Amino acid sequence: MGKSPEEIYNERAKRIQDATQLKIPDRIPISIEDEGVFVSHGGFTWADVMYDVEKAKAAAKKIFLDLDQDTHALPFILCPAQIYDILDYRQMKWPGAKLESNRLDNPNNVYQFMEPDAGFEAMHPDEYDRFINDPTDYMIRGFWPKVSKTLEPLKNLPAMWHINSYTRLPLLAPFGSPEIANALEALIEAGKEAIKFNQALTEYVLEMVNLGFPPRNLAGCSEPFDFIGDYMRGTIGRMLDMYRHPEKLKEAVEKVTPMIMEQVLAQAEAKLKLLNDAMPQGRHLKHVAMYLHGGAGGFMSNEQYKEFYWPTLRSLLMGIIDAGFTPYMFSEGVYDDRLEIIKDLPKGKVVWHIESDVFKAKEILGDTCCIEGGPPASIMNAGTPDDVKAYAKKVIDVCGKGGGFIMGVAHSLLTAKYENVKALVDYTKEYGVYQ
Repeated sequence: MGKSPEEIYNERAKRIQDATQLKIPDRIPISIEDEGVFVSHGGFTWADVMYDVEKAKAAAKKIFLDLDQDTHALPFILCPAQIYDILDYRQMKWPGAKLESNRLDNPNNVYQFMEPDAGFEAMHPDEYDRFINDPTDYMIRGFWPKVSKTLEPLKNLPAMWHINSYTRLPLLAPFGSPEIANALEALIEAGKEAIKFNQALTEYVLEMVNLGFPPRNLAGCSEPFDFIGDYMRGTIGRMLDMYRHPEKLKEAVEKVTPMIMEQVLAQAEAKLKLLNDAMPQGRHLKHVAMYLHGGAGGFMSNEQYKEFYWPTLRSLLMGIIDAGFTPYMFSEGVYDDRLEIIKDLPKGKVVWHIESDVFKAKEILGDTCCIEGGPPASIMNAGTPDDVKAYAKKVIDVCGKGGGFIMGVAHSLLTAKYENVKALVDYTKEYGVYQ
C-alpha cells in the first residue's frame, strides 16, 4: 500500500525543516519557485494567466505535479490584471492591458515593473516628513493618487484627523464630488476582484496540500529599505538620498519596520491556521519570504549596507524568528561582499537563497544559515539537461556536504527550458541522497 498524501507531505516538510536547522536530511530537498515556466508548460500565455486565475491555478498545479519536488508555490502572477485595469495602475505594464499605455505588446511577456519617475511620479524628498508623520494619510492622499490614474482624485480628500467634531463635518464635502465617488467605486470594484482572486488561491493551496505538497512560504513582505526605495523613491532616488537626505531616509525606513512586521506576522499566522485546519497532523513549514533588491552589490557599499540596510533588516528578521517563524531570504543580485555581515544571525533559523556565488556562501554562512541555490539562468535557459546535471553535481558535492542545503535555481525561471528544470529535480533526487 502506498503512502498517504499526509505522509508524503510530512516527509517533504521534514526534509526542508532538517536542512533549515542545519541537520542532515535523507536527501537534499528541492524547492523551486516556478515563476515563468509554469505558464509555458501549462500551454498558456502571460495574458491568459493574469486575466484568468483558474488558468493560473491549473498551470501551477500541473508543473508541481510534473516536477514532483518538495514544495509548491503560488502562481507567480502577484495580482489579477483586472485590478490593474480598474486602477489604471502606473507601477506596472502587463500583457493584455485594456489601455495601450499600460500594455506590453507580446502576450507571452511577463509583466514589467515601472520605476518611479519612469512609470509615475515618485515620492519627492520634501515629502519624507509628511510620510514619516502619518504614513496612512500620505499613502491615501499623496502616494496612491500618483500610482493610480483612477485614484488621482483622492489627493483632494480632507485630512481625516482634522474632522474631529460636529463643527468639522462640513469638511466632508469632497466626498460628495463625482470624482471622489468614482474613485471609491473603483476601489470597491477592485476589492471584489481581490476577494475572488484570494479565494481562488486559497482553494489552490488547500488542493496542493491535500496532494502532499507543503507551501514554500506562508507569507511575504518587503525589506524595510526596499519598501521605500523600490516603490516610493526609486533606484536613483534612494541612491541620491543616502548622500543628500541620509537621516530622513533612515527615519522613514525605521518607521515602516514595525508596520511591516505586524502585517507579515498576521499574514503568516492566518496561513498557518488555514493549514492546521486542513491538516491537523501536518508538519507545516513556517517560512516567511523576503526578496531583497536594493542591498545588492553595485547599489551601495558595505559601509552603506551596514548603515542603511542591515539594521532594520536584522531587526525584522529577529522579530520574525522570535515569533516562531523562519525567514526565507531571496538575495537578488551579487551578495558576495555581504556574507560576513548577514552571518550575524542565530544558528539554524534563516534560509538564504543566493543568486551569485553559492559556494562562497556555503563556506562563510554554512555553519550558521541554511543555503539555497543552484544552476544559474545561463544553464537553465540555454544549456542542456546534461549541463544542468553537471552543475548540480558540483553544487551537491560542495554545498550539500554536511546538510544545511536546499537545491533550487540561482535566478528566476522566466525563460528556462522545462526539460532542464525536470532534469535538476530528478538528478537531485538520485544523486543528492545522504548515505
